[in-house]
Amino acid sequence: MPEAVSDNKRPYHAPRRAAAAAQTREAILQAAKDRFEVSGWAGTTIAAIAAGAGVSPKTIEALFATKSALLAVVVDYSIRGDATDAPMLGREPAQAVHSAPDATTMLERHVEYAIPITARSARIASVIESAAGSDKRIAQLWARMIHNRRFGARWAAETLVQKPGARSDLTLEEAERIFIIAIDWATYRTLHGELGLTHTQLHEWMRGYYKRMFLTELPATPEAQPEIAHAVRTPRVADGNAHPAFLIEWRPTPTGLSRASTRDELRRCARGSVCGGECRPGHLPGPLRRAGPPKARP
Repeated sequence: MPEAVSDNKRPYHAPRRAAAAAQTREAILQAAKDRFEVSGWAGTTIAAIAAGAGVSPKTIEALFATKSALLAVVVDYSIRGDATDAPMLGREPAQAVHSAPDATTMLERHVEYAIPITARSARIASVIESAAGSDKRIAQLWARMIHNRRFGARWAAETLVQKPGARSDLTLEEAERIFIIAIDWATYRTLHGELGLTHTQLHEWMRGYYKRMFLTELPATPEAQPEIAHAVRTPRVADGNAHPAFLIEWRPTPTGLSRASTRDELRRCARGSVCGGECRPGHLPGPLRRAGPPKARP
């Protein structure tokens, strides 16, 4: 009698082949990210991505099917920093934020967690935002990104308000809004791309922003505001260079409005009795003037 043939077969396992496939996939994602960021949605082709990754267009189509599906995976790749499917909140940096013993530590860890994510994904986010109005599929992807950003801000806010050391008057809704501004891709592009802040300066900016918004008790609003104020015009500064845009700082004074007249060193302005000698270096030079409170229009 012939022996029965066993149906039990060893599962096929080829670690080298799996590693090569993973390497090819990541090469495609990186090439696609680079091409989308340079050429935009409409200007990017599967053929150009394939050339950048060193594969054939059919390989990309077999793995991702369409250009829009590939772009969606590129978004995940940009945010996660790798091609794995591990959820962001399950990774060690997010767990470190969540387990922080107090608000100060939690915010410091959140700076280290959030800035690399925003830096990796800011340019691809701009591409998707720009194309959302012309393609329904990209509009849906952009809506998903906005939802995920809101989810991340809400998670950070819920984590913070449970930590000792946060402002006693901080609400969950206010904390969420503050985090949204901090992690917004447009904020990163303005600070880094437009104002030229370095990686170190970005960390310093966010730490200061968090400290002022989350850890410092806000002063009580006075019942009556003085009718006259002292307006100090100061330049917006990045990397030590003055820029032509100004921020306005109002200070109560008893006699009127004045504009500091200093250049490179600390001086008392011509009417030291008005500003109390508080003029600081960096004020743009300008004539001293007086003015009463704004008149109500009929």
